[in-house]
Amino acid sequence: RPFSWTPERGGGWREETNPYHSLGDVQMISGCEDHDVSADASGGIGANYRASGGAMTTAFCEVLRVHPAPSYAQLLNEMHRLLSARGMPQRPQLSSSQCLHLDRPFLVDDICSNSNPTIGRTCRRTFPPRPRRMDGPLGGMLGIGAAVVGGLIVGDMLGDAVGGGMLGEGIGGMFDFF
Repeated sequence: RPFSWTPERGGGWREETNPYHSLGDVQMISGCEDHDVSADASGGIGANYRASGGAMTTAFCEVLRVHPAPSYAQLLNEMHRLLSARGMPQRPQLSSSQCLHLDRPFLVDDICSNSNPTIGRTCRRTFPPRPRRMDGPLGGMLGIGAAVVGGLIVGDMLGDAVGGGMLGEGIGGMFDFF
């Protein structure tokens, strides 16, 4: 998603720092901005739905029932209006593989020719790696696994140092079971 529409300050397209431009004509409407959390809808929001589901998806379907071919601007504004009327602060976001005019009708089978000047990755800035903590069940399992393997290696090295070798001939013999 190289481009994101930002409705603030009159609106405009914002290009990612290091975009990857494709030949496709792809649009994505997400339930909120990247740093926000989308709300769930339940208990009869919508015409015939009683099960819980995404508030944005429900608003999207309701707008399309009333306006079968809205412009992108109308679709986003109506979705936001419905969400706000239901007390949900999220604002739907539009991302696209290319800049498009928001007066273009939203149609599932509509494809426009690609207007990107380049295709592929454009690198403008490199980012240093940011290691993340491993929390949760996976982090616990990986930590236990590393401790077991480390214990086997240390035990094999101590056995070699004492003169016997627990699992074979040194660390290289650790995996020689046959």
